[in-house]
Parts: sequence; structure tokens; C-alpha cells
Amino acid sequence: MEVISWIGSSASMSGYMNAIKVAVLTFPFLAFLITIPYMISQYRKYGAIHSLRTLIIYSFVLYLLAAYFLVILPLPSMEVVESLTTSQTQLVPFAFIGDMVRESHFVWDDHSTYLGAILNPSVYVVLYNILLTIPFGMYLRYYFKKDLKTTILYTFLLSLFFELTQLSGLYFIYPRGYRLFDVDDLILNTSGGCVGYFLGGLLTLFLPKREEIDERSYESGKHISFFRRMMSVGFDGVLYLLFSSISYAVFKNWLISYFVYFVLFPFICNGKTFGQMYMKIQMVTKDNQKVKLLRLTIRQFSCLFVYILFPFLLLYLIRSLPFVSENVYTLCLICSSFVMVILYFVSFIRLLQKKTLIHEMITGTKMISIIQHESIKKNEDTSTIEEEKLDKLEESS
Repeated sequence: MEVISWIGSSASMSGYMNAIKVAVLTFPFLAFLITIPYMISQYRKYGAIHSLRTLIIYSFVLYLLAAYFLVILPLPSMEVVESLTTSQTQLVPFAFIGDMVRESHFVWDDHSTYLGAILNPSVYVVLYNILLTIPFGMYLRYYFKKDLKTTILYTFLLSLFFELTQLSGLYFIYPRGYRLFDVDDLILNTSGGCVGYFLGGLLTLFLPKREEIDERSYESGKHISFFRRMMSVGFDGVLYLLFSSISYAVFKNWLISYFVYFVLFPFICNGKTFGQMYMKIQMVTKDNQKVKLLRLTIRQFSCLFVYILFPFLLLYLIRSLPFVSENVYTLCLICSSFVMVILYFVSFIRLLQKKTLIHEMITGTKMISIIQHESIKKNEDTSTIEEEKLDKLEESS
């Protein structure tokens, strides 16, 4: 894309350095928010999030944000853009070569011209356009496992998106484009993606391969982490609030709504609430059998009692004590609060240790991960196909 600012090359360097500062200082949090949905989808797929995977995706999003703001910043005023009469397009391929020859004053056998040529806008603009998409090609090859043709296509489309952003005047916010749509930028950006593709192969010398990251994630996903379990609880909490607000008009009783959502639905869905289904978690007995309806009912309502109703019931009983002085009431309140803190703290520790909770110990149930390794699934599919072929051969013979 056009790296020289619309106001002239003298201000281009400072303008783009400011764009980089804006991206680096302002958008780490935005990049994190954009990364969260991808992290959740990967967490659901593997059952765990590898720290390196998170760092790679986060840095990739942050890189795209920085590249985008290099394209649109610095923003001119509306009045300045309205007064522009310069051309909005440059459609002659490789015109940058002629510009470099005319303007850089580069002489092969004169070393004193090297630095001046590099600092000339006709040269460093070309270098910037190539460097801008080198990381993109590296990400595509190393993490997203794309081949060279796909990398070329995706890099070209990214460059085209940037150029159209400029040509449209930031999606028609401005009356015309305030930077040049240059076909050479498409060529240089795409070339940068190709360079990044070949450099991406070197990353495997220093970083684990994508397959190794996947394997470690699958291995960690065999166990249900605290974060994974809390995500399923969070999903179920939101869905239950929506369900109960609608179903209350029918049942007129929140306990019935609780039974339908947390007992009846999981019983029909083979021991999975909707949140657990999304996070690929299943409730089973200690010997990995399906939980019967009665045991499931006791399990879910004992969970409700232990972790939600019991604290309120305890406070209600303390307040209902007759002829209790203020000091005794305060002492009982402190003791009950201490009991609840111990209860939640012990449950938190057991979750971190991936152990069963109180209501699970009472009912002889547990949570298991139903994440299936893709390689295992592929092997099973392959063996099934081979068995079908053998059966057909036997039938034909």
C-alpha cells in the first residue's frame, strides 16, 4: 500500500511512526478482545489452550491491527481531502523501478550513495511495502499451515483490501481517496508474503511445530481444567437465566425450571447440560456409566443446595434465632461466613486439582472430558473404511 503520506514525504516517517505508536499503545487490549472468541473455539476443540498458541494468535491479531492503522493513519481533515486534485490510482505495473532509478541517485560503484538511496522515499517505500506483509506470510505457513499458492492468494487479498480502503476514502467517509491506489503496492505486498512464507519455515527450528502444539493441547484436554469447567458453568448460567425467565410464565416455579434445565435436559442429552455439551464435558458415574435420572436429580439439587441455597439458609436460621443478643448474632454471622469461605475455598482447591466436589462425592458421580483426538478419529475412520472394503470383497467373492 501507499506508504508515503498524502501531505508529502517529509512528514511520512513521523506520521507512520505515530501510527505504530497508536497501534502498540492503544490496541493490545482490543487485540485481546478479538482473540477471545478464537481462544474459546480452540479451547472447545482441544480442551486446553497452549500458552504458545495464545501468544501466536494474539500477536497475529496485534500485527494485523498495526498494519491496518499504518494504512489509514494519519487521517487528514475533510477540507484538505476535498481540495485534493491529485490522481487516485497508479495502474502501471513496476513503475516503482523507474522511480527508484530517477530519484535515488544510486551508483553501483559509489558506496557513498548507498545510504542516501536507502533513505530516499522511492526506495524505503518499496522496502516498507515488502516488510509489511512478511509477518503475514510467516504466520500463514508456520501456524495456519498454508501452502505457497494459498499464501500468495491470501496476501494479495489482504493487500487488495488495504488498497480499496484507501481508494474508497476510508469506506466513503471521505469524499475521495486521500492516498494512492497503486498496483505496485499489490505486487510488493504479495512479494512480501512470499518472502514471509519461506522465512516461516525457519521458525520450526526455534519453535515447536503446530502438530506438537496440537498434541500437547490434546494431552492437556484429557483432564478438565478449572477454566474449562468455569466456562461451562458460565454458559449454563446465562442460558438458564434466559430459559427460566421464559419458562416461569408456564411453570410459575423456579425449581421446576431448574429441574427441566439441569436434570431433564442433561438426562436426555446423555449427561450433558448445554454448557457442558459446548465444552465437551459429560457427567457419569464413578465407573463411567450413564447417570440414571434419580441420581442425576440428587446430584444437581445437592449442588444447588450446597453452593447456593445453604449460605442463604444459614443466614436465615441465624436471623430466626429467638432472644439472641447482638453480640451472639454477630458471632454466629462471623462463624457462618467462615464456614462458607472454607467450603468455597476447599471446592476451589479441589477444582484446581481436578478432583470431585462435595455433591459429586455424595452421589458417586464425576465429570469426564469427551474431547476426541483428531488423529484417533482419523484412524478410526480409516479402519472403518478398510473394514467396509473387506466386507464388500467378501460379498463379491
